[in-house]
Amino acid sequence: MARTTDNASASATSANSSITNVAALANVSIATVSRVLSGKRTKDDDIARRVRAAAAHLNYSVNYAASALRSTVTNTIGLVIPTANDPFCAQLLDEIEPVIDVDSQQLLLGIGGAMVIGGSMSLGDLVAFTGYIWMITDPMRILGNLINMLTQAITSAEKLFYYEDLGAEIRDKEHTEFPKPFRGHVRFDHVTFGYGDETVLRDLCLDVPAGTTCAIMGATGTGKTFAFGIPIIEHIEPGSEETEAVILAPTRELAMQITAELRDLCVYLPGVRIVCLYGGAPIGKQIDALKKHPQIVVATPGRLSDHMKRRTVKLDNVKTVVLDEADRMLDMGFIHDVTRILDKLSSRRNLGMFSATISREVMDISWMYQRDPEEITVQAKEENKPDIAQYRIDVGQNDKAHVMAQIIRAEGHERVMAFCNTKGMTERLKAFLMMEGLEADCIHGDIPQKKREAVMARFRRGELPIFVATDVAARGIDVDDVDAVFNYDVPLENEYYVHRIGRTGRAKRRGVAYTLVSDYPSGMRLDEIAKFTGNEVKKAHLDAEGKLVED
Repeated sequence: MARTTDNASASATSANSSITNVAALANVSIATVSRVLSGKRTKDDDIARRVRAAAAHLNYSVNYAASALRSTVTNTIGLVIPTANDPFCAQLLDEIEPVIDVDSQQLLLGIGGAMVIGGSMSLGDLVAFTGYIWMITDPMRILGNLINMLTQAITSAEKLFYYEDLGAEIRDKEHTEFPKPFRGHVRFDHVTFGYGDETVLRDLCLDVPAGTTCAIMGATGTGKTFAFGIPIIEHIEPGSEETEAVILAPTRELAMQITAELRDLCVYLPGVRIVCLYGGAPIGKQIDALKKHPQIVVATPGRLSDHMKRRTVKLDNVKTVVLDEADRMLDMGFIHDVTRILDKLSSRRNLGMFSATISREVMDISWMYQRDPEEITVQAKEENKPDIAQYRIDVGQNDKAHVMAQIIRAEGHERVMAFCNTKGMTERLKAFLMMEGLEADCIHGDIPQKKREAVMARFRRGELPIFVATDVAARGIDVDDVDAVFNYDVPLENEYYVHRIGRTGRAKRRGVAYTLVSDYPSGMRLDEIAKFTGNEVKKAHLDAEGKLVED
């Protein structure tokens, strides 16, 4: 009988569960109840406690659906497309899906969690509802991906058939000798290598016994990627379904560049699969690529750590690990990700670190994870050093963009790279140059990956005359025919200056680098850089006609 009475009491309480009754029980206005239960602060905490106690006593909870109807704001986004068969619509769905997937889950769990806490929904109902939603959306997402893949395949097939109809044929030169696969001991005996007419490695002698590790230091453009790429590929078993090598790079752009160069090396080795993992790209596509069992994984540390946490990548049999641009990778704050990755790769036998400089952080990693390491420094011979004229121009901060535009016009520079120290400054410099009537665009870490790739592609094709970037974003951008480099801001690190000016003066062309100095500390920094690099930085100014004149 007592239980019946309790049930009846609960029913009566539930029946009186309204905001009006809560306001009457707490002796406050309905507006005050609404403010308290919506999470807004009140002047008197005692009033808030009374309201919450009254709501609990009456078993009252906020009806979020009713609130949305009353306010006419539902925070709902609808996407209407004419057909999923259209390539544009399929691509649109593919791009929007990851954003919706994350945000909708957060929204669903947030509202559902609040309803569970408020007592209007049980935890079991929330779990079941979430499961049903995903059961509905997953097939739609998969269907969209399949349609997108189909349209891409049709387009690719059309291109393939076109080139096949041309009758083009790639033939090996007569008496061509291909290197035999080797295992363990790595030896380069008087090896010379170049890109076209430019020799980047001359008479290289390298002897690394099996089981040892080495760190190779060389300037930008000295062939570090090929130095580790060729031995890795030679050790790969084309039929293997295990990941045998992991290459870590500090930026997305550098990871994509390494992947492209390795795929060029594998053109005569069918069966070698390479996947590139980096942030800013749909993780679902990367998971699908990993399901094909790549032998080589090229990745940024953050995205590889994410895949390892999700258990979407299997690295149990990795034998070789390479840290490319190791100094920048560790300076950028990836040291914890790198150490976690190295700790997980228990089967690792070889660890190679490639860098333009050997910093303290690189030495620490070497001491922790390498055994009897060998340090190899690639020094460019005098005849192979980039021909770069370096100038210092003292100018006021507000006049820097105008002076830069004058130099570009007066000297006739058609392909220019400009470097800034901050993301905001890259955007401002782009705007300043466009106000000067020059076409320019920029990239930095806050710009979406697709736009970054589009800007870089335009610059590589010669469609964009001025390319503005931060030091981090510009990593991995390899363009041989840059006329001039502008240090709009004096770099914060000595090594940054070397990387910046190394973008010009390639392929036996004469290059030029301008550093704009606007204050005394910046001038001191440039003096330190010149002393560190051993480069001659000449002072110059603009004459009345806007021509560059050495002081």
